[in-house]
Amino acid sequence: MGRQTPHDHGLGDTPAKVRTTYWDLIARANPTPIHFEGQTLTGDGIRADSRTFFHVRKAAGRIAGLKKAAEGENPAPSGTPGQVQEPDDNYASTAWSFMCADTRTWSHDPEEYRREAIRDKARYPLYGDFAAAITPCAFWEQGSEASRRPRLTTRSVH
Repeated sequence: MGRQTPHDHGLGDTPAKVRTTYWDLIARANPTPIHFEGQTLTGDGIRADSRTFFHVRKAAGRIAGLKKAAEGENPAPSGTPGQVQEPDDNYASTAWSFMCADTRTWSHDPEEYRREAIRDKARYPLYGDFAAAITPCAFWEQGSEASRRPRLTTRSVH
């Protein structure tokens, strides 16, 4: 069996056609969210899923599944049958708590984030506004925990 291409998934036989299929799907999902793999996804929800961008071979299959779901077909679920897969936000929550508390340089001005997201969406339409979007750190209290210097002694280091 040869290597699969986006054309094999019905997304188009040229990069331009695949791009058009993707953006048409995004535009369609904004007013009418797509029910897929136990989630209801808007266009932004589809764009926010990093699996769509960072695992190219899996992306074509995922986008094809989303396209089928938008067209009313019910693609095979990827999780346990009959169970909705809850998003695991523990990693993200923990990561933000460290990142926000680790530095005091995060902007607390929502308008600054809005301007940057608008600018970056125009500059990088596929994912730019997500990278510039406001983060929990904008609302994190400055100095929420006093910084301390670790005191290492020979008994504490093994």
